[in-house]
Amino acid sequence: AVPITRSRAELYPPEGGRLTALGELVGCKMRFGILSLGLHVVVATRALPLKRRPIPEVSASRDVLFDDAWDFFRGPDPKDTELNGTKCRAGMFCDPSYVVNEAAGWLTGLDVPHDWSIFDLPERANDRSTPVLEIRNGTWLFRRGDCAGDEWAKAGLDESDWESTKVPADWRDPPLSYTDTNATGWYRRSFDVDSDQLAFANNPAIGLKLSLGSVAADDITFLNGVEVGNNWNADGIAAGDVGCQDSLKYRTYDIPPGLLKRTGNTIAVRVFSEGGDHPGGLIDTGSGDVRSGWLDAGASDGGFQTGYAVGGFGWYSKTFTLSEVAKSGGGDGSGGRILVRFDGVYMSSTVWLNGQHIGGRPYGYSTFEIDLTEYMNTNDDPNVLVVRVDNRGQNSRWYSGSGIYRHVWLTRTPSLRGDRFGGISITTPKVTDGNAEVEVVATVRNDGKSTALASVTVQLSDEATGEVVASTSASVVISVGPNSTADATLAAEDGLVIADPSRWDVDSPSLYRATVTISSVGEGSTEVSTDTVSTTFGVRTISFDSSMGFMLNGRTLKLQGGCVHHDNGPLGSMALDRAEERRVEVLKANGYNAIRTSHNPPSPAFLDACDRLGVVVMNEAFDCWEWGKNTDDYHLEFDDWWQEDLRTMLLRDRNHPSIVMWSIGNEIPMRDDPKGAELSQNLSDYVRAIDPTRAVTSAVPMTTSDDDPFFAPLDVAGYNYSPLMYEPDHEAHPDRIIVATETFPVWSWRGVEDQSWVIGDFIWTAIDYIGESGIGANGYYTGSDAENAIGDGDIQACASDDTVQPYAYHISFCGDIDIVGHRKPQAFYRNVLWNVSKLELAVHAPMPEGSIEPLTPWSWPDERQSWTWPGHEERDMTVRVFSRADPSVPVKLYLNGEEVAATDPWSEAQDDPCCIGQFDYGGAFWSTPFSTTFVVPYAAGNLTAVVGDDVRTLVTAGAPVGLRLTPDRDIINADRSDLAYMTVEVVDAYGRIVPNAVVDVSLTVTEGSEGELAAAGSGNPEDARSFQSNACTTFNGRCMAILRPGSASKPPVVNGVIKLTASAHEAGLVSSSATVATA
Repeated sequence: AVPITRSRAELYPPEGGRLTALGELVGCKMRFGILSLGLHVVVATRALPLKRRPIPEVSASRDVLFDDAWDFFRGPDPKDTELNGTKCRAGMFCDPSYVVNEAAGWLTGLDVPHDWSIFDLPERANDRSTPVLEIRNGTWLFRRGDCAGDEWAKAGLDESDWESTKVPADWRDPPLSYTDTNATGWYRRSFDVDSDQLAFANNPAIGLKLSLGSVAADDITFLNGVEVGNNWNADGIAAGDVGCQDSLKYRTYDIPPGLLKRTGNTIAVRVFSEGGDHPGGLIDTGSGDVRSGWLDAGASDGGFQTGYAVGGFGWYSKTFTLSEVAKSGGGDGSGGRILVRFDGVYMSSTVWLNGQHIGGRPYGYSTFEIDLTEYMNTNDDPNVLVVRVDNRGQNSRWYSGSGIYRHVWLTRTPSLRGDRFGGISITTPKVTDGNAEVEVVATVRNDGKSTALASVTVQLSDEATGEVVASTSASVVISVGPNSTADATLAAEDGLVIADPSRWDVDSPSLYRATVTISSVGEGSTEVSTDTVSTTFGVRTISFDSSMGFMLNGRTLKLQGGCVHHDNGPLGSMALDRAEERRVEVLKANGYNAIRTSHNPPSPAFLDACDRLGVVVMNEAFDCWEWGKNTDDYHLEFDDWWQEDLRTMLLRDRNHPSIVMWSIGNEIPMRDDPKGAELSQNLSDYVRAIDPTRAVTSAVPMTTSDDDPFFAPLDVAGYNYSPLMYEPDHEAHPDRIIVATETFPVWSWRGVEDQSWVIGDFIWTAIDYIGESGIGANGYYTGSDAENAIGDGDIQACASDDTVQPYAYHISFCGDIDIVGHRKPQAFYRNVLWNVSKLELAVHAPMPEGSIEPLTPWSWPDERQSWTWPGHEERDMTVRVFSRADPSVPVKLYLNGEEVAATDPWSEAQDDPCCIGQFDYGGAFWSTPFSTTFVVPYAAGNLTAVVGDDVRTLVTAGAPVGLRLTPDRDIINADRSDLAYMTVEVVDAYGRIVPNAVVDVSLTVTEGSEGELAAAGSGNPEDARSFQSNACTTFNGRCMAILRPGSASKPPVVNGVIKLTASAHEAGLVSSSATVATA
């Protein structure tokens, strides 16, 4: 309802001090006295919230998970009148005397990671945090033509010659029957609001959204004579080029404070349509103006970009005590330090401790750390940590999630300690088969009051066996001044040499662990206190060269890569360790050896999984710089924060052996501006100053020679969707190293295998994600003009013109893997392309008579791994067989033992006969190498492909008779960060999955189980069912249930059992149960 502004000077530095790069306090006044040994650190009195578990005491280890016992409120604080200020006033949520109360809307005792955007919204009638004014459905007045200016928008207009019509409706239909070409029409209606809606509209913290819905095609919307929304493409109208994709964009507008009245309001909408065969007016293209679970197009700022998720404000509060501070803080006489570290909070966080503002972070993907020490109390009262999260506005092009969506850690150290993230940098400057020379640089921080001597020792061990493989023969002693840092370097000459090292590689991801002990040295060289920091690392070599490509451990490795956004499907953006690991696990099993973390730094848990499983990573920092892609995105913060955010990523992630490239940005809008080239140089230099051991890259779309200045500072040039430029650019720049940072699914791997200077290919995308709704959609168009160019007639044909699909299509649907981890058709093709599988076959679903299949460049034809098509007997079916066998080996297809003749012979560049598209790569966009096409009249039975000794068969399934539950693992850890993924399948009497079965499945966790149902869903991009319901609807015969050990009110237990039962009684299917154990 109001512009989102942030006073950087006020919002992030705390009073009485300043923030370092990670939000640590420097030069702050001591508010509660010096923290000394033997004291318990506490705070002013605060009444405990209702139904809270006992206040946890924190153990004495260095880093402790701080994830449990948080309280949460969705919405703004009614007393937070500044919205984005830092002062904590009496009665605000940040006030330590504020009483958290469930009756006031607080959820108590929940765990983080937590993403409020994936949880169900209240019914609209009960929603006091994201309210929506439903205005579209009902009776409106309509007038054909146009007027001068906004005359027809004014209140008090004579409406006697206006027609009455019901909305939603296409104005081509009766009673309007408006079929003029290049037509303009106006809609008007009067309405009243209740007192709550009026209060919401006049409260900038809450606001009220006017939900208009779909409009064909352009509109300007007025409320009480004032323009409140504008989707009017004047240039396109003048040029006769109004894309029908505009009709698919859901319109919702903020009502400015002070404009709405209790009674007698008038809304007027001016609409333009190309008319004729094109729809017009206030239409309904999808699910209509409805709220379903977490989805609400009318309340979403991001709309189709963010999957119609709803952000807004959220507040987190945690009350805690600290025990044994002396033990955890060391014994140097000056007391220890107590820090909190947030792995990620989306977006714009502000943090208070005991009512004092202590820091925060604008960028939702940065890890940040805050020193709590000087804000702790020195008596026995509990401490209150409060976090405000502001995720308003259009700030993302994909689903970001909202809240404290990654882990939180509490760190206790002596005053002399390892710096940020432990302060350890590990490199292997020389590696041979016989020895690996290791260099460890330990950055030691002194938060004491006087200069200190620090002793630093290093021990290296094999992560798998625990065997010590190297250690320093003598420690290094350095002098560290107060409030400063100093580096201690230990290297091969100090004894850090690993004999017969095991290399980190994609096939054998061996890891080592470095344990660094930092001790303060007292009189007589006695050790007074110690800080021990430990991290894993890998021994490996990397190089980049235009003639040899990317080399890992001395051998050329082509990067079989995929771009991956950060959400975990039904879990939203919650970065639970097992969810992060499973994504990497699934991709590795499907031939991926590389991942690009588009377009932001990932969670530490994700990178840990890449290290363990052997997947190369391109770690990406930003999606924009000074010029934004959305009104409220990172460009607002870039100038003030890019160095700190980039430094955070580099320092946090530099010891991960999986990372081989740093990407400084994706499709930067200012790339061809001189300032863009300058920033490319500045960011590249900044990266190399901190980590000169890896390559720097950035992704550029549809490359031209105009991009050369931007590419010049980079080690590797990132090409998005530019395969036809690989050869000509190599001729112009023979030393340029290219990586395909994004490619379309059907065009992946083109020009990569046989061109050394192209080091790999990253498909957009490896996994489906929430948001950018429908960019990979497929389907059928049966409009009146189907035989002509796509884009005419029915607006659903817009799937080929643009990436927008109507609400409630909320998934990108462009991935090889769907949002619950199941393979999609293109994954089977990719398995053959990358030699994961020697043979696969795919059957195109029957298309309605007279239809065509509009596809976007990110789409894949509607192929299935299915030969179950009841009702389509004798119908010609298009079948493709994928194989990389030598062309001399015949590709054969048999239906029930009878050989079927190929429609086209095997070809390395074969056109797909079933689909069309408007993207052109030399006239061969839809060519699919290594495929043979057959047309087969459908008959139930066995469809078998044979290529040499390789055989693949699809069998017709029978009628569904039951359900089957299959866990991904039988035993999981008794840890809230672990999960069990339970696949639910509809099966026939022989246990074969019924791929066309659409069944509503009820999911029940047996009472007494030591776990809970965390989420459930399927890969269906249009299924608007809540992920939090105890049910799922099968898609292609299956769906997914996700189980989590313990609950928010009950910690996980060792040797527990979680039992799940799936039932579909209405469908008459036999139920199924399965268990997983916790250990």
